[in-house]
Amino acid sequence: MKIVSTIEARMTSSRLPGKPMLKVNNRSMLEHLVIRLKSINLIDEIVLATTTNSPDDLLVKEADKLGIKIHRGDENNVMKRVIEAGESVKADVIVEITGDCPIIDPKIIEESINIFKSNSYDYVSNALIRTYPDGMDTQVFLLSTLKNSYSMTNSKRL
Repeated sequence: MKIVSTIEARMTSSRLPGKPMLKVNNRSMLEHLVIRLKSINLIDEIVLATTTNSPDDLLVKEADKLGIKIHRGDENNVMKRVIEAGESVKADVIVEITGDCPIIDPKIIEESINIFKSNSYDYVSNALIRTYPDGMDTQVFLLSTLKNSYSMTNSKRL
């Protein structure tokens, strides 16, 4: 079972444009997040799921520097972008993290993956009932479950 973490990030956020590339202690926010994800032995691969928009070329360059995979897709259809990112590296399980979570706790992600692996769940999240601070959200699910969910929607803006 191949476990892949996807990072959904783009430079054109309306609240804080360019956030993933803002520097904190001489590292981009994206780099802080990738370092944390790389510390989790249960994750086999990390993929940046960004858009095809030219401002996101900066993210692609940073991801390349950080040694993670890259998938570029539709800006408005995040679900499809995550599916395609997972498919691009032959993922079985997706650990979905948003680029807005540069200080997420790796132990929370690890715990979520272990709960997922130890049971017959299609989906595990710590965000359905808010008990962790914002920015500590993690979701773990089968790629096939996400694809099935996507097939049941008519919306192209997910």
